[in-house]
Amino acid sequence: MRSAIVVGEPEAAPAGGGSTEVAMLGRLILVAALVQALAACALAPTPEPTPTPATWTEPAAYSFVLLSQCGERSLIGRFRVRVEGHVTVGFERLDESAMAFQGTAEDLPTLGRLLDLASEARARGADVVNVTADPVDGHPTRVEIDWQAKAIDDEECYAVSDYAPG
Repeated sequence: MRSAIVVGEPEAAPAGGGSTEVAMLGRLILVAALVQALAACALAPTPEPTPTPATWTEPAAYSFVLLSQCGERSLIGRFRVRVEGHVTVGFERLDESAMAFQGTAEDLPTLGRLLDLASEARARGADVVNVTADPVDGHPTRVEIDWQAKAIDDEECYAVSDYAPG
């Protein structure tokens, strides 16, 4: 005894001597493949929602390590920065590149100033502005600005580590 699933009306035998059973088998295989594909879509895992980083409010006092890279600027190197009253009040040069920096504490940005710089770059139409935030407290961990993508050495890249409020 044979059983078959019929989809639509049986067709006449194809020219050349085939049978309607071959045509029906082809349809059955097609339906099975379609059902399998739909089942796979239904069983695909739903991606986890990306958590929204915490909204960060700049504290009056904190410290962090700033790695300033990219571009032809005098502020290049790794620095430990101290902020009080939302103003950079001190810094320590941490690598050879930083030793060449001749600026003062006010020349090193606070984290709030880095965010302002990114906002200004967006408003002035910089080609690339990327800000990455800490997923726990939202403080900026990386700011990248490329004013003109086709220009050389106009980029600004800042990485932030060892952030400590207080």
